[in-house]
Amino acid sequence: NQIQNFQAVPVATMAAHLITRITDEAARRRSSNVEGDVVVLVRSDGTFKPFPMDFHNDGASTSEMAAEVAAQLDKALSAGLPLTYADEHMGVGWLPGLAEKLRAVVTARGLKLAREAMLLGLPKAEGVTGEPWVVLAEQIRRAPDGDYLFVTHPCLDTGESAGMMRPDKAPGLTAAERELDRRLLTHPDVKAALSDRGATLLRYKDVL
Repeated sequence: NQIQNFQAVPVATMAAHLITRITDEAARRRSSNVEGDVVVLVRSDGTFKPFPMDFHNDGASTSEMAAEVAAQLDKALSAGLPLTYADEHMGVGWLPGLAEKLRAVVTARGLKLAREAMLLGLPKAEGVTGEPWVVLAEQIRRAPDGDYLFVTHPCLDTGESAGMMRPDKAPGLTAAERELDRRLLTHPDVKAALSDRGATLLRYKDVL
C-alpha cells in the first residue's frame, strides 16, 4: 500500500527512509517483506518490533535486518520509485555491525546512506530562552555559513498520529510533540530567519 501511495507522488527523488523500515512505533504496524525466516525481527503476529533496543535486547541478527532492507528496496525499485538514498528509521544503524551491512545493501543498488553526509546540527543559541521558534530563529541567525541538519517530525495531532508510541512517553504525547514541530517549522519567526540568512533547503542528494 505504501508503494502505491508513493507512486502517485510527483517528485524527482525519494528517500528510501519512507519505506525502508525494520522498526515501527506506529499503531498501524507493518509486516516483513522477506520470504523466509526473520523471526527475530518480528512479533508473534508477524509485525516488526517497535524499537531498535528491542532488537539489541533480543540478539537480533544483523543479517536478517539487511535482508529485510534489501527486500524492501528491491520492491520499491521494481515499482519504479525514484530512490536516491537510504536513511535509517530511528537511527537503527547504531546496532553493532549493522551500518556496514546496510551500506553494502544500499551501495549494491546504486544508492547512498544519508549518514555519510556527516552533517552537523545547528549550534546552540546560548542565553536564548522562550518559545521553540524563538530559539530556532536565533540559532539560524547565529550559525556560521555552512550546511546543517535539523531533524524534526512535523505532523498533525490526530487520532491516527496518537497511535505513535515511545517507550518513555505517555500515549498521545509523541503526537502532541510532533504537532509542535509542525508549528515550529511554519512559524513566521523561523521563516524570517531563514530569509534573512538567505538559507536554501537541501536534499540529501545535494550533499552526498
